[in-house]
Amino acid sequence: MYGCQESDFSLDTFESNPYEADIRYIKFSDPKMLKVESDTMFRVFDDSPEVPVTIDADMQNIAPQFILTSGSEIFMQDTNGEWTVPANGVGRDFSKGEQKYMVVSANKQSHHIYTLSFNCQEVATEYHFEWFELNDSTMDENGSLKKNIAHYYIWKEYDSDGVYKTSWASGNPGFGISKVNNSPDNYPTTPCEGVNGGKGVKLTTMDTGGIAAMMNMRLAAGNIFLGEFDVSTALKDARASTRFGVPFNKKPLQLRGWMSYTPGEKYQDRDGHIIDRADSCDVYALIYRNKDENGKTIILDGNTIPDSPYIVGKARLSDQFAAGTNGEWVYFTADFDYDSYPMELVPEYISGYGYNLAVVGSSSRQGAFFCGAIGSTLKIDELEVICEK
Repeated sequence: MYGCQESDFSLDTFESNPYEADIRYIKFSDPKMLKVESDTMFRVFDDSPEVPVTIDADMQNIAPQFILTSGSEIFMQDTNGEWTVPANGVGRDFSKGEQKYMVVSANKQSHHIYTLSFNCQEVATEYHFEWFELNDSTMDENGSLKKNIAHYYIWKEYDSDGVYKTSWASGNPGFGISKVNNSPDNYPTTPCEGVNGGKGVKLTTMDTGGIAAMMNMRLAAGNIFLGEFDVSTALKDARASTRFGVPFNKKPLQLRGWMSYTPGEKYQDRDGHIIDRADSCDVYALIYRNKDENGKTIILDGNTIPDSPYIVGKARLSDQFAAGTNGEWVYFTADFDYDSYPMELVPEYISGYGYNLAVVGSSSRQGAFFCGAIGSTLKIDELEVICEK
């Protein structure tokens, strides 16, 4: 969701094969419109990039500059549904919603359609998991599922008035690389029946098989988190694929909600050896500084989130509930701990979105290291982050 400083790389197009048709970064000339001003280079991870902007941002004339794979050309869709050029650096009215772009490869043999949107809403602090759908790229022009493409669920959050707030990420896209022909309900992260007659989300630790197993990634824990999943690094560095957190402007005090957990029967290590150990789940929220001392953007990933010095506070499900609830729904609360971290929360940074909030659920606590028990199942619903008024 968030980029890096301009000085990190050249603004030339990226070297690629002639069939690739991708947006790699989006450049913005006005950093003041962004919630995190250092994100003038916005990295693109999927087909629907969403840029977080300030609530007073002028969205009637935004002129994004696209950094593409080498030789590619970008078109924009007009009000009549036609694809027109030029599209790079052209001002468009995003005040009424998203806009579509199409990137055509250097050899003109492939194309990639992107839906760009800007989100000026405050990040949700109540999470109901009621709204989910299949990823857009799995549908053909007739609304049918495409063949030989991963079909999985994605989640978004709306408030009580139906206003869109934020999107969840999961490892489903990475699982789809190895299990492309699985049905959407046979993925690690799927919908389920929740509490109070609504819907929740089910996270299940599953055997990856195929390509992933050959690379010593034998299982995938079901997970869901605020942030983004970078599928391009899923096989190279799976932990780096999970990029946690969204810009936040409040001090969180407590995480609470409903959960249910049944651990799988046989715990295995990364090499697939069954060991005498019980699996456990994880549900936590943390807040961390999103700029370093030089003003460079910080995004915690699976490698850095366990012990980053930029974490200022964390709330985590108790070990008792994490060990299992016999499949029964239980209500939990977890207070944010600000005393165990060396970096202090600075009040003046809060209003300027100087921190990111991450909310995370996983069916196996060591799933990021490919350890856990196949079949471990965590269900969560009606989560809430209570913040200081």
